[in-house]
Amino acid sequence: MTRTKEIRGFLTKNMVVILLLLMMLFMTVMNRNFLTLSNLTNIFIEMSTYGTITMAMTIAIICGEFDLSAGATYALCSVFFLKNLDTMGIFPAILVTVLIGAAVGFVNGFLVARLDIPAFVATLGSMTYVRGIALFYTDGQPVSNANQAIYQWGNGSFLGIPNLVLTFLLFVAITECFLRFTKSGREIYAVGGSRKIAELAGINAKKSKLLIFVILGIAAGIAGVMISCRMASGSAALLGLNTSMSAISAVVVGGTSLSGGSGSAVRSLIGLLVISVLFNALTLLGIGAYYQQLIRGLVVIIIVAIDVYMSLNKKD
Repeated sequence: MTRTKEIRGFLTKNMVVILLLLMMLFMTVMNRNFLTLSNLTNIFIEMSTYGTITMAMTIAIICGEFDLSAGATYALCSVFFLKNLDTMGIFPAILVTVLIGAAVGFVNGFLVARLDIPAFVATLGSMTYVRGIALFYTDGQPVSNANQAIYQWGNGSFLGIPNLVLTFLLFVAITECFLRFTKSGREIYAVGGSRKIAELAGINAKKSKLLIFVILGIAAGIAGVMISCRMASGSAALLGLNTSMSAISAVVVGGTSLSGGSGSAVRSLIGLLVISVLFNALTLLGIGAYYQQLIRGLVVIIIVAIDVYMSLNKKD
């Protein structure tokens, strides 16, 4: 009986890793192009931009919150960076772009932490008005920039590893260190576990909640710069439409509970790989775009249902 419990515990703890390995094995058999270096590199490049937002979303969900406006902020920051790159210069444009993301995050944090507006309502509203600002700013038209320096960086590599992937992995390491080794990180875990107990322990829960939304805004700004450097173009109408949902689903797949209080950047990285391999597999298998949308939506529902089921079982 004890042996059975140990096996069950091992499978539960490593379910995501096992799922990832099974998916990769299935795709290796189904399509010989899957396990090529170019395809695996493309998977990591594709996940690097929204993966950066996913790391920040991990911090937010650990704290018991989430942000639906991250994709819209991502789009706004991208088009702003592209439109102002030539007049400002590269580094000032990056700085101002990230500050714009931080400002959007601060507004979200103020609404949630100070005014006690539920994150769903606050960030749903932000998603709409931020996207509206981006569309107004660009007149609804795609934006492009022929700056070769940013394009070469966005499509270049260092020691054979794409620059965007290196940037993303650096963000993963920073997120993990922040959560594990800083006072603010430990406070975020405490607030996500139980806000009342955290406040009784002297933790400023409102400050923690404000901080996570600012971090999300900064991450969206960085991701906006990253995608701009890669594509040298962007559209306020199309960019980041599914980013928030993809980030949230990756975090939950990685084993971070929506109820808060647990999780890590490494877990979310594994969740990202599962989601990214799934998206890549659907494309390689020749599944149509509409069916892909259907499957992605069903995957998110199943993931959330499993998370709720496991949470209820823990309480029992």
